[in-house]
Amino acid sequence: MKPQLKKQVIATSPINVGEVVSPQKVEFDSNLVKSAVDQLNTKELTNILQSAFNVSENLNKWLPKLAKEVAKKIKEYNATLDEKSIKLKDQKRFDTFKSLRQFCYGLINYDRSDKMKINKSFEHLVERGIKAGLMIVNGVAGMQVNKEGELVGVSKEIKPTIPQKNINKKIKKKYIDVKNTSNDMIEIGSHFVDEVWSRKYGTKGSGGSKSNIGTSANKFYEDLQEIWDLSENKNYDKFYSKMSQSTLETILDIKALLSDDTIKNAWAYCEKNLLANGSIKGSIKKKSA
Repeated sequence: MKPQLKKQVIATSPINVGEVVSPQKVEFDSNLVKSAVDQLNTKELTNILQSAFNVSENLNKWLPKLAKEVAKKIKEYNATLDEKSIKLKDQKRFDTFKSLRQFCYGLINYDRSDKMKINKSFEHLVERGIKAGLMIVNGVAGMQVNKEGELVGVSKEIKPTIPQKNINKKIKKKYIDVKNTSNDMIEIGSHFVDEVWSRKYGTKGSGGSKSNIGTSANKFYEDLQEIWDLSENKNYDKFYSKMSQSTLETILDIKALLSDDTIKNAWAYCEKNLLANGSIKGSIKKKSA
């Protein structure tokens, strides 16, 4: 059994028992943090990251494995530092989204400085795996990885509302959302990880950045690819659990928008008519009312 590593702090003024103190009152031993991270057994996490990076197939199957291992490393780290002994207010930690992402990338020497070698699918997987791992540790939505290796959570926490056929003739919608009261454990897809994270922490992105057509398109493509795979493989149970009538209608609306080359032609025009000042030749600006 490994000897318990005690927290090394130097008090600059008296500290009362149980007091939450600021970094100004103690000097945190950065060497201890480094050694605490170095003590972690990262072989399994490294194997998962490397395997996920190398495969070209759907990456969603790696999400539960990554989430489980990330949660395990956070717990091991916290146990090593003996969190109950003293709390440091506003102290940078290993178990933050940014530090965990840097940690995971570092395990397989993934370098984002070369823009030509950036693997967006892999990055999305790592980000969602970290989010899920943090939520497992923090007990959000009962999230866990079950014996079957599936990432699951409490139904009503994952889906606060569920679509139900509308019987009220005064409402034109065919389906309406009703409150979900089920405590059953359901499997969580990657898009639900983002949704639960957003509801809990107030942001869908890694740093609170606003959504744009680029990030939305990437996410939609991944989610649509997952749905397509379930359809192709006739996995109707999972397909039906992830879909709704309103979702299908939205997909069909998008299909209609993409049925011609309007967007593609507009992009080609912009590429051809980009002026030196950054504007597009012939661009028509809508006048404000």
